[in-house]
Amino acid sequence: PASLESEMAVRIAEYDAARQAQFETNYYITQPASLTFTATPEEIARGYAAWPGQMMAPSYPDTLPPSPRPALSLSTFAAQGEYRSVSLALRPLATISGVSVTATDLSDGAGHSIPDTEIESRYLRYLVTGDAEFFGSGLLSWKPRLVQSDFPITIPGQVSKDLWVTVHVPEGTPAGTY
Repeated sequence: PASLESEMAVRIAEYDAARQAQFETNYYITQPASLTFTATPEEIARGYAAWPGQMMAPSYPDTLPPSPRPALSLSTFAAQGEYRSVSLALRPLATISGVSVTATDLSDGAGHSIPDTEIESRYLRYLVTGDAEFFGSGLLSWKPRLVQSDFPITIPGQVSKDLWVTVHVPEGTPAGTY
């Protein structure tokens, strides 16, 4: 019946919201000794630290920004038809909501562009998994396992989050720096 269907839809939505809230706020099985860093005046003004991430070495919730901070610049290279990803790590000083990533067309300054429709933004989600190096010991840790695109998101204060941007270089795109 329709009433049961609508009741179940409400219950499922409530369950999903509760599960996501719990997942996003309980990152630690064992709280690390230090979760803080010395923010720069610029980071204090904007409310978060940001640094270029590494695709093959993702930031974990307890990853602290490097010191000194590298230049906040993301770059990659690709041939026509390729997809390339870059990563940006964020660590808010206090909980921030409504976090999303938007992209604009990439231009080479000579009239050519890669349209924003060829740029996709995602973020890493973590799952509790057994730690492989301590297999059988019962130790659990958070591992980056899911790449999600359901923005906006909330990032708890003093918790690092990797944001990924994937650029597709369409066939026929002239060579250049975009």
